[in-house]
Amino acid sequence: MLNDYAKNKMFVFISITVDPERDSVAALQKYAENFKPPGIEWKFLTGDTSVIYPLARKGFLVDAVKVNKDEFIYSDKLIMIDKEKHVRGYYSGTSIKDIAKLNDEIKVMIAEELRKIDKPLY
Repeated sequence: MLNDYAKNKMFVFISITVDPERDSVAALQKYAENFKPPGIEWKFLTGDTSVIYPLARKGFLVDAVKVNKDEFIYSDKLIMIDKEKHVRGYYSGTSIKDIAKLNDEIKVMIAEELRKIDKPLY
């Protein structure tokens, strides 16, 4: 799916760690080098848990909780957010059906954005 959007600059993939103690900037850069397909704009973000966890729970309405040193409870959801910062949908990252639906809805969102900038033919 990701390779379908390698040349499209209308959106960005973003991943936010729930374990910033281990996922330093350097660790996330290494992860990106190993797993990010070429040409895809995909940002791997980290920060303080006092910001990350409330953002997940109150902003994105998903779980993000540190249980102990090695265990976390977090959502498997992929969240599509548009340019106006509205949540467009939640998709299970482990469901082929949800990933196909997300792929279709990305195409719809791209078409909507293109209509906004499209000039009349006459």
